[in-house]
Amino acid sequence: MSKQLFHARRCGFTLVELIVVIAVMTILASISGLAFRRIAADLRMASAESLLSASLDNARALAIKKNRYVMAVFVPRLINDRTQQVTDIIIAEWRGDSMNANFSESGVQIFTVDRFVPVQGVEVRTLENGVNVAAPDYTSLHAEQNWATSTFLPDITFSNTNSDIWGRVSAILFSPEGRVTTRNSKTAAYRTWVDFNFDGEQTYDPDPNRDGDYSDAEVVGWLTNNPDVRDIHYSSMRWLWGVYLHGEGGEPFVNLAPWVTVYDEKKFRTLYPSSSWQSWDERVRDYTEFIAATTTPVQFNRYSGVSIK
Repeated sequence: MSKQLFHARRCGFTLVELIVVIAVMTILASISGLAFRRIAADLRMASAESLLSASLDNARALAIKKNRYVMAVFVPRLINDRTQQVTDIIIAEWRGDSMNANFSESGVQIFTVDRFVPVQGVEVRTLENGVNVAAPDYTSLHAEQNWATSTFLPDITFSNTNSDIWGRVSAILFSPEGRVTTRNSKTAAYRTWVDFNFDGEQTYDPDPNRDGDYSDAEVVGWLTNNPDVRDIHYSSMRWLWGVYLHGEGGEPFVNLAPWVTVYDEKKFRTLYPSSSWQSWDERVRDYTEFIAATTTPVQFNRYSGVSIK
């Protein structure tokens, strides 16, 4: 055997060596991919937290400037052929519009309802797909224990799942002094809603699969007549339509909360598939467990209303 042939054989790789190299490269690529996804998720959450804080600061500044109640309300919206969801942060104000409604089966209890409208000229900020907002559920008897989250619209658009998967619209309300509150002290309103389309009528959507291009959502007649429990539609709104968001375009009563947080909806969906829920309580339990373990709420100074990061 010549020296040239000997050296040529010694410079090559055996099959075992090639397999080991490929395996090592695959492992490194997997580790790098995991690290990249983790970094991307962290950046997505950091961006959402910054956007939320900026929106809350803006709402507080407007409340002080305008000397009126202003809220930041968090509303889900479908994108990408209605297969994905983002959350819009809309700044809305109370212009003194309040209505009386009969919320009693006996027909004698009258409660005040406040109407807010989006502040003109203020940009609607949108959280990135895969991030959502949660707040303590002040519409329930267990506000300190449960987290309220918005409806995940793709679920109700492309499935026939029952009403237990519907969620709620939450908001942070600032007083004219800039403090966070859960009640309009001037009216002591029992419920608050946002007239997103400025038509003066509170809209609700009893059919999540309704095609908005061909079929109108139903309205509660604030302008045409003061609604009361004898109106079957408004009677339903008291406990169902007016609390839960059944589909796009609805104007439900909002859950006014004293603090708020953002969470990774995409990660939550991989750990808690909604197809496994058999009741509303299971939905609340899973969201509360995940949010409590993975997020730090944005709270507010009791006297100034400044957010505490």
